[in-house]
Amino acid sequence: MDDAMRRNLLEQLKVVAQEQLSEREEMRQQAIEKMQALGAKTDEMTINTLIEYLLQDENDLLLPLAASRLSEIGGQQVVSHLLNLLETDIGDVFRVLLLQILADIGHTDASDAVIRILNSTHHPEVRARAAFALGKTGGDKAFDTLITALHAETNLKIRQQVIVALGWLGDERCVPDLVQIMETDSDKETQTFATESLGRIGTEQCFEPLVYTLQNTDALPIVRYYAAHALGALGDERAIDILQAVIDDPEAHAWVAQMASESLEKLGA
Repeated sequence: MDDAMRRNLLEQLKVVAQEQLSEREEMRQQAIEKMQALGAKTDEMTINTLIEYLLQDENDLLLPLAASRLSEIGGQQVVSHLLNLLETDIGDVFRVLLLQILADIGHTDASDAVIRILNSTHHPEVRARAAFALGKTGGDKAFDTLITALHAETNLKIRQQVIVALGWLGDERCVPDLVQIMETDSDKETQTFATESLGRIGTEQCFEPLVYTLQNTDALPIVRYYAAHALGALGDERAIDILQAVIDDPEAHAWVAQMASESLEKLGA
């Protein structure tokens, strides 16, 4: 290809790119205008309109805007619409989105449906999002379902989301399991999820294991980092001297010392 042909091709590509950008900007403006037209209304007609926007694919920018607005409205009415959609023949990508909205709303009415999805579907991303959503919705069967999944699940990503969900659920009955994962799991990322969940649960039972992990120089720095973060989240003033000792330790890993400092600030010290 000679220089003239190359320049001509580049010019053609530039024109196509500019047209695509222009079209994308027009779609963005249309999406914003449609959402602005709805205002702050939360009536049945508005909810139905937002649901319709979720189902449209000609303007994909409407989808996240509609999802966000439905999460803001929340309540039993929105949850009912979303649960009805989950029962239809929708794709896995869309099912993940609906589960995320349900997680954001956190209404217990969604719990049973989320449990059914977690226990029945084979798609790992859907099951992972269902696990997370269950931690946010709660419900009478949430703890037993999640703790069973914690011990039975073999997919790493799903198991990690189960751990995250247990943290959001906040039931201290899972603390011994999470402590064991934090201290002994073979996957370092899974250890960090367990550590962060202990900080989110935040009961007295979590304090000593987190201190032990922070002070354990044989533990991975990233795990100790999250232990320092969790101690800040707990808000227990007994952690002040412990965090300060990490900051003052010249051999402390930079990540760990930095997070210890940030957690110390959270404790007002």
